Amino acid sequence: LESRLNVSLQAYKALRTGENAVEWIGRLDSSDELRLHLAHTALLAYGKKGMLGASGKLIKKVVEPWIEKSEKPEEIALYYMTLGRLLYQARAYDAAANYYQRIPETSKFFLQARTEYLWVLLQTRNFSKAMGELATLKLGVFEDLFYPEVYLVSAIGHTMVCQFSDARRSIHQFVSV
Repeated sequence: LESRLNVSLQAYKALRTGENAVEWIGRLDSSDELRLHLAHTALLAYGKKGMLGASGKLIKKVVEPWIEKSEKPEEIALYYMTLGRLLYQARAYDAAANYYQRIPETSKFFLQARTEYLWVLLQTRNFSKAMGELATLKLGVFEDLFYPEVYLVSAIGHTMVCQFSDARRSIHQFVSV
C-alpha cells in the first residue's frame, strides 16, 4: 500500500512534467485539490495531441464535480478558459466565444481570455468586432501589462482586412513595447 506522502510527491512530479497526470488523479483522495491541477495538466497534454474525446471525459469525471462545489472565482474562470480552449480546438467557435466572455474582469485570466476571444473573432471573420475588442485592449488601462498576442492579433486582423499600414504599426508597437 502506497503512502499518502509518496502518492502526493509523485502527483506533484506528474504535475510538473505532465507525464502520467491521469494515473495520479485516480490515486489521490477525491477531496484533494491537486486532482484539479493534474486534470488541467492532462487536458493541456490531450489538447496538444488533439484528443478532444479524452478531454471531455476528464472534464466530466474530475473537473466538473470539483467546479460544482467550488466557491473560488479563479477556479471557475480557469474552467471556463479550459472549455473555451477545447471548443476552439474543436472549431466550435461560437461556443468557445461564450466561455471566453464569461470570465470576469476581476479574474487574473481576463486578459488572456479576451486575447483568445480575438482569435475566435478572426477565425469567424468577424473583423469589425475584433477591431473593437482590439481597441479596448489597447486602452491606457492595460499599458502596464505586456500581452504580446494583442499585437500579433492586431497585425493579423489588419492584414486580413487589407489595412497594411495599421498591421505594420502593430508590429512596430510590439517592438517598441
